[in-house]
Amino acid sequence: MPGKTSHPFNLIQLLQPAFAAQAGRTALVADNGELTFDQLGQRMDRMAAHLAKNGVIAGSTTGLCLERSPGLVISVLGIVKAGAAYVPIDPAYPADRIALMLEDAQPPVVITDRAHQHLFKGSKTKVLLIDEVDLENGPRFEGECPAKPENLAYVLFTSGSTGRPKGVAMHHAPLLNLIQWQLRTSVLKEGDRTLQFAPISFDVSFQELFTTFAQGGTLVLITDEDRLNSTQLLRKIIAEKINRIIVPFVALQYLAEAVERTGEVPSSLKEVFTSGEQLKITPAVANFFKQLPGCRFCNQYGPTEGHVVSELELKGDPSSWPALPNIGKAIDNVKLLVLDEQMKPVKKGDEGELYLGGACVAKGYIGRDDLTAERFLADPFEKGGRLYKTGDRAAELSNGEIDYKGRIDGQVKVRGYRIELGEVEVALEKHASIEQAVANVREDRPGLKRLIGYYVAKHDASVNDLRKHLASLLPDYMVPSAFVAVKELPRTPSGKIDRKALPAPDVKRPELDVAFAAPQTGVQKALANVWADLLGIDRVGIDDNFFDLGGNSLLSIQCGSSTRRPRPEAADREAIPAPYGQGVRRLPGR
Repeated sequence: MPGKTSHPFNLIQLLQPAFAAQAGRTALVADNGELTFDQLGQRMDRMAAHLAKNGVIAGSTTGLCLERSPGLVISVLGIVKAGAAYVPIDPAYPADRIALMLEDAQPPVVITDRAHQHLFKGSKTKVLLIDEVDLENGPRFEGECPAKPENLAYVLFTSGSTGRPKGVAMHHAPLLNLIQWQLRTSVLKEGDRTLQFAPISFDVSFQELFTTFAQGGTLVLITDEDRLNSTQLLRKIIAEKINRIIVPFVALQYLAEAVERTGEVPSSLKEVFTSGEQLKITPAVANFFKQLPGCRFCNQYGPTEGHVVSELELKGDPSSWPALPNIGKAIDNVKLLVLDEQMKPVKKGDEGELYLGGACVAKGYIGRDDLTAERFLADPFEKGGRLYKTGDRAAELSNGEIDYKGRIDGQVKVRGYRIELGEVEVALEKHASIEQAVANVREDRPGLKRLIGYYVAKHDASVNDLRKHLASLLPDYMVPSAFVAVKELPRTPSGKIDRKALPAPDVKRPELDVAFAAPQTGVQKALANVWADLLGIDRVGIDDNFFDLGGNSLLSIQCGSSTRRPRPEAADREAIPAPYGQGVRRLPGR
């Protein structure tokens, strides 16, 4: 199988056999066309040459701020071919967050397009516009990829407890180990098709890109509208004959519900991986796999600091699968240790903190030596080894598999996103009207986790004002769904915040800049009921903004999954917004 080279020094060397063997086969599919492996390789080389001409060298970093597109994939490959590490920057991030990322990663250049170059106005970072790179006829990169195993391949920023995002610096060696393990265990063959689902700022996107290309497979890009609408996603998987998807549990659940709703089955699937949050085997998920008897289903685990470090393959009758599967065993050349507070091994079955060791451990946090020293530790069991302190509670079972028990610290997972509650709290306390703030996750309705912001106010502050304030500082998935004003924060006898005593949020519609206007038509009333149910509020008006009410891009997935649209009157049909992406803003207006 292409990609099984012996001891490649870097990721590009790992890809070379597949690029050579599959030169005429389709490598990349998008709505606006296809690229063969040969065409993709040539564009990769031209991008690498353009970067080298502009000062990008082995060991440096390069910012990457593009929407999902072939140009994004070409840029990732070109940056890695030049020997540098790519630093994904989501165009939707607030300006202050982008500035902090640039400050820590120090990329000499950033690749973007004309639509987003304004995000870097005033920055010292040199802006390269992909629109101006000659990917058809420009010069190609001279020589082999200069990256060594210890050179960085990417820097991915995650939420930070101090209010500052932290950049995980991952080098080639752990990623080579991961891909080679994936190639060894995968059932996919040359030409099989993988869906590119994850945002580029998530480590899963690396797995999608590089394992697919190393395998000689085809990567299929989808639009954000298809990605966030479960019915459209299902139909895209069927139409494109997708063989592998890697999705968080919430997306898998909505996809399974779409199958139940439509009766359409994605029978082309050979492999499904889920990661990013606790897997739950719901009736819909079990029924989904009952209809795919030949499909391999695996629960994968790993923080960004280690990427994928363990896997559990679920076998047999899906109706017999546990409701909360464990995270399995370590992948090749990786070790998982459950240790006590003195970093001593605990007995099997006993709970402790999970540490990662072996070939998976990242370099640390770029530009954050103090934080790196706190979380990346010397391995007391292996001379010269390093361990990553995950902050996850776990227990080793009698069969050697690891059972995940939750978080030790203030970090949470909400809809697959890793969030430090402290970062939300710090941002909320920056508001002039807030004296104290606490963020917490509640699951008042089974399966619907919500991030809630609690605060003690110095002065009156509207929910709308608080939401706008946080939207200017944090990504949308870190903005609480609801806010609760309290006279004082409840505390335990030891003086700590008593999160269990924090009250449930009010079900009343939050105060907005727009007055409430009741839904009029049948379509409006149906959509308003769906939105109100998802957002946990009593009513939704036709002029209300989904995000101002506490919604976010991932919650909108469930909006579409829950919406069974009545057939609209002709006058209403064009007015119904797409339930996801840029269309999910307001109900059909008057």
